[in-house]
Parts: sequence; structure tokens; C-alpha cells
Amino acid sequence: MLIKRLKIENFRNFVEETIEPSNGLNLLFGDNAAGKTSTLEAIGFLSTLRSFRSAKMAELIRYQQENLRITAIIDEGGREIPVGLERANGELTLKADGKKIQKASELAIRLPIQTIHPDSHLLISGGPKQRRRFLDWGVFHVEQGFLEQWRRYEKSVRQRNAAIRLNSPWKVVSTWDNIISDAAEAIQKYRQRYIDNLNMILPAFTQSISSAKQVDIEYLPGWDVSQALSKYLEDHQDRDRRRGFTCSGPHRADLIFRVDGQEADKHISRGQQKMLVFSLLLSQVVLFTEQTGKRCVLLLDDLAAELDDHHRGSLLDLLREMSVQTFITCVQKENIQLDNWVQHKLFHVEHGKIREVL
Repeated sequence: MLIKRLKIENFRNFVEETIEPSNGLNLLFGDNAAGKTSTLEAIGFLSTLRSFRSAKMAELIRYQQENLRITAIIDEGGREIPVGLERANGELTLKADGKKIQKASELAIRLPIQTIHPDSHLLISGGPKQRRRFLDWGVFHVEQGFLEQWRRYEKSVRQRNAAIRLNSPWKVVSTWDNIISDAAEAIQKYRQRYIDNLNMILPAFTQSISSAKQVDIEYLPGWDVSQALSKYLEDHQDRDRRRGFTCSGPHRADLIFRVDGQEADKHISRGQQKMLVFSLLLSQVVLFTEQTGKRCVLLLDDLAAELDDHHRGSLLDLLREMSVQTFITCVQKENIQLDNWVQHKLFHVEHGKIREVL
């Protein structure tokens, strides 16, 4: 997938800006608060309907405006397709290929985005929700049956939780257990297979951009998988009653990252965590291409501030070899070496204006 044209309207500090990016590297440079990160944020929001900077939609709409719009022309296997979203009168409208779409997943499939930003280290040091999101980005894109099973599972858990909160008889609460268990088994297999594949790719990246000799990812499914989840829920019904919700299952899963045999969140520095996160996310990008035959778009915010010269050079070499469309932000363009990039464009961002530098 490639973005051929991007138009941003009333998003953050942008009034109306349009760019036609390179298929290779796109470097956005300029002073802080100029709008560089907002450009990446807009691309990511178009794909996921989620901002990596804010959970509040109101903060994304330009000051004193009520509506925002983000549209793009994407190259999908040689066919140019328009996609877009608009927030108007409090409602969000999504479109792809000239038609309204109802599900955000349809945009994510057409425009797969991977983002690395200053808070990405929370993948290691933050809570399990961050790690489940990392995991399910990959599983969603490479396992076709995952989304259906996840929706089935999530809906049943919500209904089960509602019955628990109403203090319904356990016979009523357990009505959902077999459905939950069946979906959980499928989700667990998808996720474990994905982690097994990711573990095979990861060493090439950790050896290139970090000093770790061995990095492993362990998947914790969220219950003891030696027995069916339905049986596990039955055995732990008193705990669920006390807490008022379903405490076990894929929605409680987690990952453990180990570096040279030690848990990364406890035994490596913040700088080493950043290197590990770069390795993990780039491994995901490569696995995505290997298993789908497609390419995602890579967004890297404030790269020069995140990495020293040596690691930054190693990372740029890797990105060039990966041949993915990449958007990088920095303050000084001199901090990003472009000499070996055949395809690249520079964009100067200033006061909410984006101008290509020829």
C-alpha cells in the first residue's frame, strides 16, 4: 500500500494542506509545534480512527471549528483508490473507493499503518493493554479469521459481565461460557502462531540495532490453557462474582519481553527499551509483508531525538532495505542522511503549512 496523495482539513493546526509523498522516504522537518507530528497523527488516524497523542476527538479538530476531514489516494496493487473520513455535526463518516463504509476495520485493512513515537517505549514499561494492541495489530492483518472470532468473544464477554453485575444466577451467567471458550481457543491459536513467527524474525533486527544477544517474546494467553476456558471460568466463578467482571480470557492476555534471559521492563535501561521497541515494530512490518504480500506505511516521529547517530544510521539502512513508504519527522533535516535513498522527498512544516522542498 502506498499513499499517493494526502489532504488534511481542520485537523489540529492545519486549515487545509495537501501533499503528494514519495514512495520511499518522506522527511518532514521544522520547529517544534509546527505540525510535523500532527501530519503523522492524521495519517495514523485515517487508518485506525485512533490518535497516538490524544484519546479525545475534540482535541483533534482545529480551534473554533466543528468539522475535520482527512482524505487520501492510495495505490492498492496498481489501482488508485480514494479513502477518507469526515467528522461533521458530531458524526463520523468513513468512505473507501467511493462508498460509505460502516466498520473502521475496512480502513485499517486498506491502509495498514505502523507508528513509532516517543511514547512507544510504553510497549515495554506500560500496562498489558499496550502489548495486546501491539499483538493484535499483527494478528488482525495476517489471520483472516481473527477479527470475527474477536468480535464474537468480546460481545459474549460483555453479556456475561452484564449478567454478573445484575447478580444473576450462575446458570444464567454461564450461558455464555461455551461461546466464550470456543472463540478464546481460536484467538489463542492465532496469537500464539503469530508470536512464534515473530520470534523467528526478531533476531535479525535486534542484532542490527541493539546490543542484545537474545530477545524472546512469551505470550501469556490470559488463562491456564491446559484446560478449556469454560472449565476455568466455572472453577473461578467466585472471583468473578467478587470483582464484578470476567477476570480470565484473551482480554487479559499479556506479553513478556526477555533480553538475554531477563525481563526487559525490569532489567534494561530506557535507551535499551527504545532500541527493543524499534526492533519489535520493524519485525512486525517485515512479517506483515512476508505473510500478506503487501506493504504497510511506517511513521516515525522525532527520530533524531530518539536515537543517537550510530543507531539512527543503522535504522535508516534497514528502512532503505525494507522498501516501505516511510514518514519521518525531525527538527533539523541534516540529522537524517538521505544520500543513499533513491526515492525521497523533503517537506518543511511551519505554522501549520506543509511545503515540499525541491
